[in-house]
Amino acid sequence: QSGGFLGDTTNAANDVLKVTVNGPTKVQPDCKAVTE
Repeated sequence: QSGGFLGDTTNAANDVLKVTVNGPTKVQPDCKAVTE
């Protein structure tokens, strides 16, 4: 089963974005940065 997460940082300050996912340890995250 897959899930999704979208973080809109359009008007955010320059800093670090941290995300914690609780779940199975064998899942590989697939992260992509997109531009508008």
